[in-house]
Amino acid sequence: MSTKYLATLKPADIAATPVGSGPFMFDSRSPDGVVTIKAFPDYNWGPETLKNHAAPYISSVKFRAVTEPSTRIATLESGENLLIDEIPEADYNRLKDDKRFTFVLSPRASHTLGFSMNVTKAPTDDRAVREAANWAIDRKSIVDKVFFGVHHVSVGPLSEGVWARDDTIEKMFTYDPNKAKSLLDAAGWKLGTGPIRQRNGQNLEILLATFRSPWTEIAQAMQAQLRDVGIDLKVQVMERAPYLDFVRGYKHNMAATSTTAIDPDGILRVCYDSANRVTGSNFSNVNDPALDTLLRKGQGQELGTQDRRQTYLDAQKKIMEILPFVGVMSQVRVEAMSAKVHDFKPGPDGLTGLPLNDTWMES
Repeated sequence: MSTKYLATLKPADIAATPVGSGPFMFDSRSPDGVVTIKAFPDYNWGPETLKNHAAPYISSVKFRAVTEPSTRIATLESGENLLIDEIPEADYNRLKDDKRFTFVLSPRASHTLGFSMNVTKAPTDDRAVREAANWAIDRKSIVDKVFFGVHHVSVGPLSEGVWARDDTIEKMFTYDPNKAKSLLDAAGWKLGTGPIRQRNGQNLEILLATFRSPWTEIAQAMQAQLRDVGIDLKVQVMERAPYLDFVRGYKHNMAATSTTAIDPDGILRVCYDSANRVTGSNFSNVNDPALDTLLRKGQGQELGTQDRRQTYLDAQKKIMEILPFVGVMSQVRVEAMSAKVHDFKPGPDGLTGLPLNDTWMES
């Protein structure tokens, strides 16, 4: 908004009557939370990535936040809503062959879903333990059995959909429990009479902290897999506020990975720069000057250049040397809609920045 126009508004008017520059403009907001936007008839500066550069085909769109997944599904099945976001994996598996609906799957750009590993608290301060955990996890089994095969196995720190992701890292780890056992044997973690390994009289016990789905389900699946190689994984589920206090106090061995972004700076620097310890999201407590240098270099480089790409390729390799996490999967986002909706394309993160220029509806 221009300074001249802002001067004509009361402070509350800016939120109540927002002004944009896209293909739709604000129309109304109802007391029950339904927001209506309508097509901007004079729009003619659509991006080259879309077929329709002029006003959208749809005359208006109504949307509201429905936080409960089962309620969202019910509104789609009843016809109340024609498009819903974030369909649960089980419901997608149930409805994917239903001719009333179509689905659009896209990568959720983020840190690979998995768990940060605290490199300063025993026993995950031992790199052999961190590496063994990476070999002991059957990622494909978790994706297929827990998440109905919707998501994709992922090993490196960046999920699918993130710029400059190093796909060669994905070959570093497979499911190999015997390799995990050999690493632990060599590091002095020995099996005695029980199923849990010990070293110097201490059990190989890892405390994993988490606060919500899907990390809770992943952690529960990992428990049996890690126990098979002699690691006792204790899962502690908390509310978000105490969880953050707990992991920022580094009382954990493993904690849910965090942060979503389409650029690696918003993931790698957020999660692994030493400046983001304690108050930020460096839940691994990594403090590596060489890695800091790479991450800060990438932050300042020109976007989209080969030099910047190389910086992040180097940063990913450095992170894998440290191995401050165990990755499990790249999350796939599923949008579900009536079969009457055509040419729908998700935004960079699902319905965020949603480009509806090309979308049209059967009458």
